[in-house]
Amino acid sequence: MIESISVHKVGNKTLDNTLILSEYPVLLEEQDLPLIESYFTKHFKYDEIFSFSHPSDINENDVFQTVSSIFENPETAHEMSEKLAEKLFDCSEHPKIKPGEFYLVYFNKIEYRNEIVQAIGLFKTEHREQFLKVYPKSETYTIEVHEGIATKKLDKGCLIFNMDKENGYHAVLVDKVSGGAEAHFWADDFLQLSQVENAYFSTENTMTMYRNFVEEQLPQDFEVTRIDQADLLNRSLDFFKQNETFNQDTFNSTVLRDDDLIDSYENYKTQFENDFEIEIADEFGINSNAVKRQNRFYKSIIKLDKDFHIYVHGDRKKITREEDSRGKYYKIYFEEEK
Repeated sequence: MIESISVHKVGNKTLDNTLILSEYPVLLEEQDLPLIESYFTKHFKYDEIFSFSHPSDINENDVFQTVSSIFENPETAHEMSEKLAEKLFDCSEHPKIKPGEFYLVYFNKIEYRNEIVQAIGLFKTEHREQFLKVYPKSETYTIEVHEGIATKKLDKGCLIFNMDKENGYHAVLVDKVSGGAEAHFWADDFLQLSQVENAYFSTENTMTMYRNFVEEQLPQDFEVTRIDQADLLNRSLDFFKQNETFNQDTFNSTVLRDDDLIDSYENYKTQFENDFEIEIADEFGINSNAVKRQNRFYKSIIKLDKDFHIYVHGDRKKITREEDSRGKYYKIYFEEEK
């Protein structure tokens, strides 16, 4: 349940935008709380967990310290929100960072992992949309154009749960970025969050790594066709969908099967871990939500010039790639046409 909301205007420091701090929290109407609470909680992936971090000492993380103070003394929420708005303003130095409203939302109780805990939400809205307001007036209707925040999307948000403080709390993150040097100022510069290495983390990173290996590294190391690549992607996706746990040796024998292919993949994994400064476990529980998310990116499509696309979903033996005097072609066997 939301107990208080504080809102401040945070501009871009390098573009002479101002920082405007409000003196008091927002006045909340009880009938509006369900929609407001839904907006501030529904956009997160709750399996993807983050925690506060710092290169030397977590107690040097300003947001972690401020959040801890609010959890200990909720009456200071508005005062602490001003400090966080000032820090966010200091982090907004890149010229492409958009100005917007910064919110601190204090939840005196919220359900998380079957427990009722305190939570603090930090949000920034950067985009506004126009909408029409229609209402009766003098025996007719009036239409006015208004500008506001769409509740169907959230630009930047972080929901911090009062749990596991010694390891930097549990937090979930929304950070709509488009790329560039300014892209991760919210998560990296302001919040200083690191993803917790749980089942979601391991599942998502393993599937991402394997997909990149098949699409980018495999053609460099071997002579492979697009059919071979599609088959390897489909076999791996089936593995993650059909198993509850991941074991690297089992994956190698079930999906990769070939010793040279396994060696190439292991080398790629080492390079991937070094490049992204992470370590991916050889055994972990498979997170179904991460599999569903990755399923959108596992596209086994063979694109033929501008004329045809072939979607490969099943048996590798039913499609072959051949060539004659008229050009290259694919031969596909099927039992039923739908």
